[in-house]
Amino acid sequence: MKNLEGLKLPALPVAAQKILSLDMACDRDQDALIPAICQCPVTTARIISLANSNEFGISGITISSAKQAVQRIGLRTAFNTALACALSSLAKSNKNSVLDQDQLWKHNLEMIKLANSIATYLPSVSRPISADISLACLLHDIGLIAFDAMEPSVFKLFSEELQQTNEADKSALEQKFFGLTHAELGATLLSSWHIPQIIIEPVRHHHNHNLDCNALSVLSKLLIVADVLSSDSQYRNEAYHHELSIADMAELLALSVEQMEVIINDLQQKGLPVALKDQHSELSINFDDAIKVHLNWRTKFRVAITNKESLDCSSISSDTCCALGKWLHGNAKSQYYDKVAFQYLLIKHAQFHTEAGKIALMVNNRNYIEAECAIDQGTPYDIISKNVAQTIINLRKEIDSISAA
Repeated sequence: MKNLEGLKLPALPVAAQKILSLDMACDRDQDALIPAICQCPVTTARIISLANSNEFGISGITISSAKQAVQRIGLRTAFNTALACALSSLAKSNKNSVLDQDQLWKHNLEMIKLANSIATYLPSVSRPISADISLACLLHDIGLIAFDAMEPSVFKLFSEELQQTNEADKSALEQKFFGLTHAELGATLLSSWHIPQIIIEPVRHHHNHNLDCNALSVLSKLLIVADVLSSDSQYRNEAYHHELSIADMAELLALSVEQMEVIINDLQQKGLPVALKDQHSELSINFDDAIKVHLNWRTKFRVAITNKESLDCSSISSDTCCALGKWLHGNAKSQYYDKVAFQYLLIKHAQFHTEAGKIALMVNNRNYIEAECAIDQGTPYDIISKNVAQTIINLRKEIDSISAA
């Protein structure tokens, strides 16, 4: 297996053929879904487990049958879960598999929770539907299963070297052993099975952090971010190192850094794994990102006005919630408080968030024309926004001069 050309791919598993033949818009096929699920004990167990998970479970009420599970999680989620299980059944051909299927399944469920939680913060007009998110998460690592099924002896050697070397670039190691990555193989395999392109693209790109954001679907971006955040999960079968900061993830999802920080805090409170390469902690600050984030609020307000979205007035009006605010009121205060530029930025930054909070309140009160006028050129918001950007530049120059001395 050195390239995709001429590669003999596994046939679509029979169980998957049966699932794909069902039309969930047809009452008769809806009734046939539960018997199809029950034909496989593993699929039945996983669907019941999903129904009893925190995502769907009801405290004190545990279900034990496939029928109850389907009723709780819904037909579409049950269909997608059964399909993912059926597609993954190609691993049954390898009795000496070194791939831990249970661990992989738990990682997939963790991905679903992460991706669905993040998706709730995206604008409703661009937010992928939950069923597509779940199916993409369940299938994103199917290339690993295919490696194990198609080249079991090579996959065993690959797994051993991965564990021994703690290889930072897993994709490079996959290229070394197989001539392609599991993401490429997974996408190609799903394409040969005629799985919808909306699912294939996220599977192909879930480790690709270098593409132009505009080239990817929102679902692909969501999967990239969820996969990055789960990089320290106990259920991953390998060490995974990434180079995405909070600002990178925010840009990928067309959110502000502040919004991304709120999302991450929410995920952490839910007990989900969150691995960060954080360049915006209280100990350091990226001045270019800080300028960009604050100037971009004008665009965020315009989007909210256009889409008639509600905003978080509390966090927007606070000067301690954003990355710059945390830095100013944290470690920087002890280092630079005696600097004129620092004290000036402290004042101007607080004024900026006061003005931004007023506009957010206008938007929430549906005073859209007033809000649009408030972010126009020459307004108090416009003036303080530019003042903050210039003061950040001035402080950076002062700090750079101290470092150079």
